[in-house]
Amino acid sequence: MKALITGSDGQLGTELRLAFRDSLFTDSSDLDITDKTALEKLDTNGIEVIINAAAYTNVDGAENPAHSSLAEAVNSQGVANLAQLATRLNIPLVHFSSDYVFDGTKAGAYTEQDPFNPVNTYGRTKANGDLAAAEHAEHYIFRTSWVVGNGPGPNFVKTMAKLAEGGVGPAVINDQFGRLTFTKTLAEAVQFALENEIPYGTYNLTNTGEQVSWYQIAQEVFRLTGHNPDRVSPQSSADYADSKDQKVAPRPVNSMLDLSLIESLGFRPPDWRDTLEAYLRHHNFSNKKLIC
Repeated sequence: MKALITGSDGQLGTELRLAFRDSLFTDSSDLDITDKTALEKLDTNGIEVIINAAAYTNVDGAENPAHSSLAEAVNSQGVANLAQLATRLNIPLVHFSSDYVFDGTKAGAYTEQDPFNPVNTYGRTKANGDLAAAEHAEHYIFRTSWVVGNGPGPNFVKTMAKLAEGGVGPAVINDQFGRLTFTKTLAEAVQFALENEIPYGTYNLTNTGEQVSWYQIAQEVFRLTGHNPDRVSPQSSADYADSKDQKVAPRPVNSMLDLSLIESLGFRPPDWRDTLEAYLRHHNFSNKKLIC
């Protein structure tokens, strides 16, 4: 299937390049999705689906008034423009949402039907983007959390692995809870949805496994790379915010997403612990044998 993939140089975009090789790959340097004219001029011959991996993801930066308009433009207006293009071409639109559209106060896992109530600017722009994507009837919105990928940029797992190897003992937040989502799982879910023509709509999508904190994930990274997990110390969100010079955006305490809908259609994501171990082995973050 030939796709138009936006944001193709990011973590998720890099994975989508592997999954949809015969596609048109674009990034912000060659396609500005906030520019309707640029999209109208784009050669879309043969394109069968639009997959939007473009996003403004600097959660703390979005709190800065100088950057909030850019976050809104990319995460909301850009999505609206792509939805209009998909409507004009009469093809599906795939978009990626975030657990940050919720406030994190729910006692259990969030379902696709739970109402939006974002606690930060980034979450508000993502919620607006979801509404924009849903304006196109043939849409798949995959709502995810705590994304880890193979792209060139940093992510939490890479950072913790490098700190472990560098002898650093980091303080990591222990009062926000959720599950990791690996970009390989996201790409496989997109393929599954398109190949099996599952009903259009919104689907929660993370890796499976127990709910944990960032602190527990950091400990697991240390353990799997042959380092003492006790070097990681717990830190509250409030203490973390107090330690930073710039404003730290509030985050949901509970980022757990209910996966029963996508699982009921036959897609079962792998456990985040198993995928984390495979990810660390693949990237050779440590010369030591992984502790099992």
